[in-house]
Amino acid sequence: MFDTVNPGEPMQRIRSGIESLAGEDRSGWRSAALTDRLAETVALRDRLDAEVLRMTGEWDRRRAWEADGALSAAAWMAHRLPMSRSRARHDVRTARFMDGHGRVAKSVAAGDMTVDHARALS
Repeated sequence: MFDTVNPGEPMQRIRSGIESLAGEDRSGWRSAALTDRLAETVALRDRLDAEVLRMTGEWDRRRAWEADGALSAAAWMAHRLPMSRSRARHDVRTARFMDGHGRVAKSVAAGDMTVDHARALS
């Protein structure tokens, strides 16, 4: 029998991590430490954006947006999520591109290629 994983648990860990990060007092940090933290945070943001695109691709393939009567994935996202219609279209287009280009998707997932590079390719 398979163990079931609480699907909300990774999200709670991310939320807790962000709350901890936001609560840091960095006023006494040296510039080098602040530079390192900024670089690490941007890299983590890109990895999270990559996961959003991977999830968007799966959600779009299933046409899950139709359950709410939406006419398209981008329309649903722009209406239901805190993003512009333009951003929604870009995310859906990039997710679809990555679905059809496995090497790009793997490179983005591994952190070897940025989401911005994948967007440019799409």
